[in-house]
Amino acid sequence: MTNSEEHVWKNKTLGDVSIITMGQSPSSTSYNEDGIGSFLIQGNADIKNRKSSPRQWTSEPTKLCDVGDTLMTVRAPVGAVAKSTHHACIGRGVCSIKPKNVDNEFLYQFLLSYETRWKALEQGSTFTAINGNDIKGVKIPYPPLPEQQKIGEILSTVDAKIEVIDQQITETQELKKGLMQRLLTKGIGHTEFKDSPLGKIPKSWEVVKLGKLVSKVGSGKTPRGGSESYLDKGIIFIRSQNVLRGKLKLSDVVFISKEIHNSMNNSKLLANDVLLNITGASIGRSCVLPNDFREGNVNQHVCIIRTNSTLNSHYLSQLLNSSFGVNAINKFQAGGNREGLNFQQIRSFDIPFPEKEEQDEICTILNTVDEKIEVLSIKKNSYQELKQGLMQQLLTGRVRVKV
Repeated sequence: MTNSEEHVWKNKTLGDVSIITMGQSPSSTSYNEDGIGSFLIQGNADIKNRKSSPRQWTSEPTKLCDVGDTLMTVRAPVGAVAKSTHHACIGRGVCSIKPKNVDNEFLYQFLLSYETRWKALEQGSTFTAINGNDIKGVKIPYPPLPEQQKIGEILSTVDAKIEVIDQQITETQELKKGLMQRLLTKGIGHTEFKDSPLGKIPKSWEVVKLGKLVSKVGSGKTPRGGSESYLDKGIIFIRSQNVLRGKLKLSDVVFISKEIHNSMNNSKLLANDVLLNITGASIGRSCVLPNDFREGNVNQHVCIIRTNSTLNSHYLSQLLNSSFGVNAINKFQAGGNREGLNFQQIRSFDIPFPEKEEQDEICTILNTVDEKIEVLSIKKNSYQELKQGLMQQLLTGRVRVKV
């Protein structure tokens, strides 16, 4: 690195390098869905996948943004960043940031890197909004323009790769949804169907109460002492946040002592148990414990369903995560009752029940798609980690790029 002026990084503020326009909401009487006037970007609800996604128009536009401007939310959540793909009116929930003498992509990537600082200010405080002076005063590292352009190009290339993977995940999830709808109602290779309490099903299938196909339906409890009983190591203790649809998340699992585990004998877990969230916002999420699972326990918000030899646990979990599971749960949640499911209700679920061999075949197909989604998710995470590392290195000048 030379000391000549053309290679020196400077410290500037956003006010120095950009034009910041704070949004102003037009009269609500001007809002319309008929395409009259300008698109309206009010706040975070009008942003999707880092791009503007307005839901309505206004016939009386106030402040405007252009295509290519960076949008940033200025009311809770503060600091969320996106690119404007519309010439639009901006409401008071956002501002637009237009480059003045800085590379636009470099500016956007810097603002992305700054998001976590706004979030840190929000946490544990009454901080819910920022004004124009707050934004103008933010300090931005300022390398020479060719270096800005190269940094922006590198980071946007990684973003483009993440976007492609996101699209692949979405397409595979849609494929999974279609397969579930077909396989869990029509099975594999059937030509004759019959009416049932669940609608048309293959003639050879039955509809059976779940209680007749399981050896256990139960849950655990929070240990005496609550969260103070949780340890950094010991016996795995699963809570509802660990049970995702089709996946057990152990990255934030807590542990309990062997003594507490043994005192909760009725909720000890076995490999291939089906776990079902039975309360709260995550009600209905289900997964299966892996074959190599050794020992663990659950709290009162997670139900253990232990199938007998005639019911494939993965088939049951796929059912519970499908529209079938949603409908079965909604049946007991009618009228706004959100107290949760009880064991008697779970045992009363009517299950479409093919022969075990066909259950296994259905699971093989659906699990293969799940595995593809998981591979793509891991790939996406690796690129996100790469992007985070590159931002820390390139946007601070710790690593210089050649131009």
